[in-house]
Amino acid sequence: MAVEVREARTPEEVEAAGRVTVAANAEFLPAGQLSEAWAGYLRTMADAAARAADGTLLVAVEEPGRVVGTVTLYLEPVSEQWRRDDAMFRFLAVDPGARGRGIGRALFEACLERARAAGKPRMALHTTEWMATARAMYERAGFRRELEGDLGVPGIAILAYAAEL
Repeated sequence: MAVEVREARTPEEVEAAGRVTVAANAEFLPAGQLSEAWAGYLRTMADAAARAADGTLLVAVEEPGRVVGTVTLYLEPVSEQWRRDDAMFRFLAVDPGARGRGIGRALFEACLERARAAGKPRMALHTTEWMATARAMYERAGFRRELEGDLGVPGIAILAYAAEL
């Protein structure tokens, strides 16, 4: 089935993006432990409307209008760890039932293309140690670890990566 990557167009697509983000990250929840940090992070994941207000909410949509993936691109950094002229993206997520079809890669490539078109010299991101598939994709694309950008959140190791565009 063909998938179109584009900006979210309707409130329903924005809500669906939040649901996909939560579903895609459910496997990373500590077994039987919903810590205060994770509970807050889940609320942030679900709030795609806030991300759309601050950045560009992209969705991967397959017919008949089902959102199967999402990512938020920021052409202005939203984290103090990054350079002022960096682009960054957050919450790259693919519905667990749609994985293995290149949707994550298509969303990732859309972010890179948009950042290049906006004249951004670098792309930055945060990920976790648990997300091995995503980290491998970033590293294949030339992203390198930036240890000084790592974040310490209780129970979560957040790793910084960046690449020249």
